Formats: sequence, C-alpha cells, structure tokens
Amino acid sequence: MTKMSHSNVWLIYLGILFFLYPVIAHTLMYELNIWVDVLPHTAFWVLIQVLLSSPMLILLGLLLYFKYGSLLINKILGALSFVIGFIWFIVIVKTIIGEAS
Repeated sequence: MTKMSHSNVWLIYLGILFFLYPVIAHTLMYELNIWVDVLPHTAFWVLIQVLLSSPMLILLGLLLYFKYGSLLINKILGALSFVIGFIWFIVIVKTIIGEAS
C-alpha cells in the first residue's frame, strides 16, 4: 500500500465516523432516551441524518471493502459500515412512513 492510498484510507475512516455520528445521536436520544438535550440536533444534523448518512455509509463501506480490502480490517469495517448504512436506511424509511400515516 502506497503512502497516498494510506492517507485515502484514513479519509474514508474519518468520513465513516462523521456520517456515523447522526446514527449514534439518534439512537441515544430517541431510542434509548439518553442525552436528549445534550447532543446537537439542529437542522444541519437532521439534513445529514436523513439525506446523507445512509448513502454515504453504504458508499464508503463499499469503497473500503472493495478498493482497500487487501487488509482484513478494511474488509471487516467496510462490511460493517455497509450493513449499518443499510439498516439506517430502513430505519429512516420506516420513520418517514410512520410519520406520514
């Protein structure tokens, strides 16, 4: 692995952490009722939470798994990111359907 691709992997990891924050915040605040008024949940985070977090987690997970999958840890974390993004997509769709009805 070259130095350039090594820095790309860290950028992917940082992107996964950034887009994983809304998932964790939603789970803590609305599912577990922990830190309801402590974590930020402004319009900016809601936009990231609803529109960007799931597709980006899926995309970054696939990128990490297939492009940088020569290391086992990249394959594991890529697959985990993909699964979390897919489950998060299902949760968002269920929430939207539940609020619409």
